[in-house]
Amino acid sequence: MAERTADDERATTGDRSGVTDARETPGSDAHGDDPPPTVELRAWALASFHVATLVAVGVGLLHAGGLVGDLLSGLGTLPGVALYLLLWGLTWRTNRRWLLAHGPPGRGAVRPALTWGAVTGVGFLLGALVALAVALEPADLVVLVIFAGVGAPVAAVVGAAVGGVFALVDAALCSFADAVVGAARESA
Repeated sequence: MAERTADDERATTGDRSGVTDARETPGSDAHGDDPPPTVELRAWALASFHVATLVAVGVGLLHAGGLVGDLLSGLGTLPGVALYLLLWGLTWRTNRRWLLAHGPPGRGAVRPALTWGAVTGVGFLLGALVALAVALEPADLVVLVIFAGVGAPVAAVVGAAVGGVFALVDAALCSFADAVVGAARESA
């Protein structure tokens, strides 16, 4: 029979003494570390704000152009929710990475926001095209691949522009929130 090691014993009993786990140390999530709670809260809040704003602006523009009825009636609930969740998940992930790498939104955070905005734009386009590919005939996939090749650079530029605008808005909102929290702490 094999000899039991100290690690085997700890695994059996749940004893964590003397065991260091990289996930217990706040910091970068590159190795599975848990980020500080403020990063999680800000990433969640910013992703929710960004996606809600993008959807409201998008639907508003479609409505102003008279296209909202035709487009939304052909989309369906399940694909619409899936696209929303895809956009929210990408936005949460890229906002989280942005916050972990660069701290709270501020003046120096615009350039990285351009990069992460481009990643979000391309990721959303490719995710939407994959979802669309499921419903297409194999012969139509060539057109989809060509559209992805042409659309990815456009999505990167649009995503970068949107990311840069949101970085400026986020910096203002986070500065305001930090000031309110600071004032509340001082008065308490």
